[in-house]
Amino acid sequence: MTRSSDPVPSAAPQPDTSQDTHPPDHANSKPNLRLHQEDIRHPGTKTFTFLIPDLVAVLETALTHIVANLYTPPPPSSHRTFTPSIPATRSVTIVLRDFSGVAYTRRLDSRARPLLPAYGASVCEK
Repeated sequence: MTRSSDPVPSAAPQPDTSQDTHPPDHANSKPNLRLHQEDIRHPGTKTFTFLIPDLVAVLETALTHIVANLYTPPPPSSHRTFTPSIPATRSVTIVLRDFSGVAYTRRLDSRARPLLPAYGASVCEK
């Protein structure tokens, strides 16, 4: 038997939500970065991984420049009606796959940028 002054353990600690009055800021969160390789034996895939050994750094730099150049408002005196809005993007996927086309969007919050391994292989042969 326990005394009433003894603490009773809880099942799991609960986070303090008393200060959480705003929903999470999805506009400032970073999207997941993904790499999809369909044929790792393709010569273009090998070329891609050789020429871009740090894909995360390349994508982080690209995303930083995209936000700075497309979604950062100019000084107030030049364009008073410009109100940029960064679209919610859950993920950015680099796709290494041979197919016809240039790029596509899978869903509103997910961007895919295919890179054709055959093109990569042909560029390095020149």
